Amino acid sequence: MYFYAANDAHHFAEILHQEMALWSLGLKRNKIIVRIGCATGTLDLETHDGYLNAIAYRLEPAATPGSVLIDPQNYSELSDELRSQYDDPEIIIDKNGERYESRRWLGATFGHRKREKLGSWYRILEEPQIPNSEKYCFESIVLNQYAEIINHYSCHTQRIVESLGKHGVNLILIPGGEYEMGSSSRSQSPIHLVKVAPFLISQHPITKAQWQEVASWSTVNFSLKKQPIRKGSMDSPVVKISWHDAVEFCARLSMKTGLLYRLPTESEWEYTCRATTNTDFSFGKTITSEYVNYDATITYLSESRNVYRETTNSISTFIYPNQFGVFDMHGNVWEWCSDHWHDNYHGAPINNSSWESIGESRRVIRGGSWRNEPALCTSTSRQASDEGSRSAHNIGLRIVRELTV
Repeated sequence: MYFYAANDAHHFAEILHQEMALWSLGLKRNKIIVRIGCATGTLDLETHDGYLNAIAYRLEPAATPGSVLIDPQNYSELSDELRSQYDDPEIIIDKNGERYESRRWLGATFGHRKREKLGSWYRILEEPQIPNSEKYCFESIVLNQYAEIINHYSCHTQRIVESLGKHGVNLILIPGGEYEMGSSSRSQSPIHLVKVAPFLISQHPITKAQWQEVASWSTVNFSLKKQPIRKGSMDSPVVKISWHDAVEFCARLSMKTGLLYRLPTESEWEYTCRATTNTDFSFGKTITSEYVNYDATITYLSESRNVYRETTNSISTFIYPNQFGVFDMHGNVWEWCSDHWHDNYHGAPINNSSWESIGESRRVIRGGSWRNEPALCTSTSRQASDEGSRSAHNIGLRIVRELTV
């Protein structure tokens, strides 16, 4: 039996990555599959060319919690030199009995990235049970540098529906955790550790139909246009709204329901978008217009040039959400965050609070849009927009509902 004593989940991931790279080098074919057991299920992993990819999560426990099981067939293919280092194909990661939640924070890919270095630390800490929620089962994908699907994830989370009358808003539970926010890019640095409390977020950007419903409700602070823009289907994201309009929308929801609705903070937005990954996109190394609405005539890595839709699309256009079950975090429309704009992350909060700045009239927008190149649609990309402007055809909103204690 070969033991490790991981200091924490980050150390555990590093150890696993290093060991799997060694296993790959010792194989006749440069690939190996490993199964990680945890308290709520198992995660199957594979290495290829020394890098680690998650394959699939299984709900029913099929391995000893806290253990790594090497597939016996692959174990037998290790070189004699490497095989001699292991008495048994089962390797206990933590002999002290600690159980790490492995199904999410390990993410999609360890390896090279095209541009900036991203924060890699990501851990799920808290996933409360939400009253009156439904179990939402879904699939998510991982793309390689050619935008080809290399992995599928079978996932599940909790979802509730907030009724608006004729229309409802699907809300997805985002579990609490901590992650390294940002990248080495100037406006996205320094990379810093942020702890995030659990919250609910709308599964899609707010649509024109949902906006029109809430705009007809009683005013809290000021009036809202029922149709800020007439072009496009009612199932497409509302645009041409100011930050103040978005805040009023949340205020009316709060007043109507007695619950606290607001815009996501910037740290909550990135945490939701990345959904445990440490690649440039939540879908992996790049994106394609098959799964994201952006200017796909401009490439990011080695993917083919593709469709440029030149407008917003319906929220039901794409079939794959990220690994938290949230759609359209890349492209379609930029989304208002509650934070004032800051040129970088020096002095940024270390929790999911909103970062305010007296005298600043610009607010953060995240996610990129239908009219942007892929580099502006990454998980860490951020821009500023004047909080009073209603001129943009590519800025919308997504809402957060705070959880009551």
